[in-house]
Amino acid sequence: MTWFKRNADSIEAVATLITALVAILALIGVKLHIDAAQQQTLEQGARDLYREHLALSVHADLICSSFGSYRSHTDPVSHMLAKMAVITCADLPDCG
Repeated sequence: MTWFKRNADSIEAVATLITALVAILALIGVKLHIDAAQQQTLEQGARDLYREHLALSVHADLICSSFGSYRSHTDPVSHMLAKMAVITCADLPDCG
């Protein structure tokens, strides 16, 4: 018991240091988690916009072909559908 009394200040300092390190690691973990969530949100938004664009392109192509006019500016729709790719944040010009 006397050993604890003699070394109480050192033990308290080590405990404080460990607590500070755990807090710093937690802050780093939160930052990484927030960045990953933002990246995922941006990528999902890009995929949704691309899907809507393709749907509108196909719809416009069907309307044009039903009126007898041969494909306007949406001519490469079937080509786009054949080469459909997953959009990532790296494909976007102003993405983080």
